[in-house]
Amino acid sequence: MIRQGKTLKTAGSLILTASMAFAICPTLLTEKKVIADFTKTKDNTRIGSSRMASPRTPTAASDAWKGSYVYFGKYDGTPVKYRVLCPSTARFGVSSLFLDCDSILYYDCFDKDGVPNSGATKPNEWAYSDIRSTMNSSSFLTKANCFTAIERNSIAKSTISSHKLQLELSTNETYETYTPLKGEKIFLLDIEDVLNADYGYLPFSGYSSDDWDWSNIVSRIKKSGGSSAMWWLRSAPVNYSSDIAKIDFDGYQGSGEVYYGFGVSPALNVDSSAILFSTAVSGSYGAIGSEYKLTLKDAGMNVTLTSGKKASYSGSKITFPFTVSGSRTSSITQMSVLITDKDYVDEGANILYYGKASVSGSVNSTGTATFELPSDLSLGYWGIKYKVYLVPEEIRGNHETDYAGKPFKINPALSGTYNLSAESAGKNQVRLKWGPVVGADGYLVYAVKNGKYAYVGMTTAGYTFLDKNALDSDYNYYWVFPYYKDNNGNMVTGNCSTYKFAKGICQAITNLKAASVKGGVKLTWSASPTAGGYLIYGITGSNKTYHYIGMAAGTTYTDKTASSSEYNYYWVYPFHRDSSNTIVPGLPGKYTYGRAL
Repeated sequence: MIRQGKTLKTAGSLILTASMAFAICPTLLTEKKVIADFTKTKDNTRIGSSRMASPRTPTAASDAWKGSYVYFGKYDGTPVKYRVLCPSTARFGVSSLFLDCDSILYYDCFDKDGVPNSGATKPNEWAYSDIRSTMNSSSFLTKANCFTAIERNSIAKSTISSHKLQLELSTNETYETYTPLKGEKIFLLDIEDVLNADYGYLPFSGYSSDDWDWSNIVSRIKKSGGSSAMWWLRSAPVNYSSDIAKIDFDGYQGSGEVYYGFGVSPALNVDSSAILFSTAVSGSYGAIGSEYKLTLKDAGMNVTLTSGKKASYSGSKITFPFTVSGSRTSSITQMSVLITDKDYVDEGANILYYGKASVSGSVNSTGTATFELPSDLSLGYWGIKYKVYLVPEEIRGNHETDYAGKPFKINPALSGTYNLSAESAGKNQVRLKWGPVVGADGYLVYAVKNGKYAYVGMTTAGYTFLDKNALDSDYNYYWVFPYYKDNNGNMVTGNCSTYKFAKGICQAITNLKAASVKGGVKLTWSASPTAGGYLIYGITGSNKTYHYIGMAAGTTYTDKTASSSEYNYYWVYPFHRDSSNTIVPGLPGKYTYGRAL
């Protein structure tokens, strides 16, 4: 029987509807295969799907479901529209985009004969049901023209364990546990899902035992052919062995016998790792109500730099000789240019530019792609503040999935480093600085020490490097080479046209000042990093040759031999001690002068 008071009041008409269910098909508009009449740009496209708007939480029974929508796959030749219940979740055993069909696609029984299938004790067990089997085979997943092979492979095998439900249901049925999923690609929602405010559904069944009344829950209403209809859930009430949960015409939750033919509204998870882009085809990206299409990764489309040739640039025009390969090269319709603020696979990568390249030759074999670098991107920061990629794509209809090969990073020919400098930075330390090189992912540092040329280190974090193992007794000679990593992860180095040298000694002091005090001149200064002490030299009234005056452990020293009638001149040298305890002087700073009182 069909549970809930409201459905019992109209049992006759309901049973008639159920008996007709198999003859009823949703009236769907047909869509011709067309190339998208809009252009994918940085404004309507994002990497992955996580930045779509999450569903809005309903606050009243009259609130319609509001959130983002994705077109994915087809049914009877028409693109299928899904509600985005979560743009990025790990709830189902894999990072995924969680989708729930926005309509009823077809009608079927949960279990046609109402007899437990092999392995089951009751006919309403999802794991052994007819509908679970048919949804994941000929009725939907493998039904002709429902999904392409790439779409089908991108659908994740969803797994989620059973757990105790925390629901307050004023219904005739009792639901105690969440119905687990054990690797299904296609499934029905659980009762917990359709009462989850985070998924955009009102957390109220629609039935009140206080007044034996029902509320229309608009957020759960789904239609077939323009008319609202009942649709199955996968939850089984513990107090009815042959009933299964459903959503009624008006969105309230009830149940029905497993052998009735109610609506099927599939849910699924798209593996996030299979999604390259999501594009808003209606509305603004990230806005409530916007509709999207996905671009899935296609291993059958590959692009690379044509052997023996290099990318080049003239002014803002970039030219890239390419060759494509793979089993689906004939499906490529355009070469796209993707520019991101960091490697596109990095979390939080933003698209700075996305558009179609001009191609000379064939996008399906060998050609040359040309595009203009946007005026707001300086060529000098290519590879430094942004990355450039070439992407082979199959652009399909507005409501159809696009396909794209792995983005191929374009690296310009590296020039040599410039404005290289080396300066003493402390005990056994030398700091190197240089200017940024277009296209560089990082820099390799080499040096000659004690007559031996060797690798010193590398950096990917800027244009400076601190050598903490510099010689203090002799000069260190340095070269810095820019490099980038090609698409196979190999380093490709540029040139270094000059070298610089320095010793690993203490930096000069700063802010040296002289103050007249009774019987002498008091010197003060700012400390030199890594200094173990300071040597004071000078020219005084009593000794007009440059000579050693004294030593200080801190940043002050009073010369008690200073003349009061003539100026005394002072230099302060920071020093450190080497491994044999020998004093190694650093660089002097500016001198100062003063007279004793």
